[in-house]
Amino acid sequence: MKPVIVDNSVFLAWCLGDEEEPAATSAMEQVAEYGGIVPRTWWYELRNALLMNERRSRITQQQVSDTLADSLEMEISIDEAHEESLLLDLARRVNLSVYDAACLETALRRGLPLGDTRPPSARCSGGARNCALAQSRLNAPEPDARGQWLAIPPGTSL
Repeated sequence: MKPVIVDNSVFLAWCLGDEEEPAATSAMEQVAEYGGIVPRTWWYELRNALLMNERRSRITQQQVSDTLADSLEMEISIDEAHEESLLLDLARRVNLSVYDAACLETALRRGLPLGDTRPPSARCSGGARNCALAQSRLNAPEPDARGQWLAIPPGTSL
């Protein structure tokens, strides 16, 4: 197996613990065994999501601190080598946020699977049509009912 590109939805579902997400459990098992890779925005995105969950009283300040400490002990490396033109093209063509496009760009460039708990229609703000377009351009299957990997074959281009 290879490392996995870890979307923030996977990490949050796993660390919050109150969300039963088979895809998150599977992805984090892969991270524990083979390592994970995240786009450079992940550091900020994770902290923001934890703070928002603290403000909503879903987690405590101590849980935020513990989760951040746990994240430092995991084999998660930050990818710094984004191809800006591809990242922006992905965001524009499939109507993704820059963060989601960064995860996708990292997976495409490295030829690695993308772990994500959300269905493609939730990732793409343009709705099902744009998600179907992204899936067909990626030549990737829809995740199954258990939310399994969005596999991106090496060398795939949009």
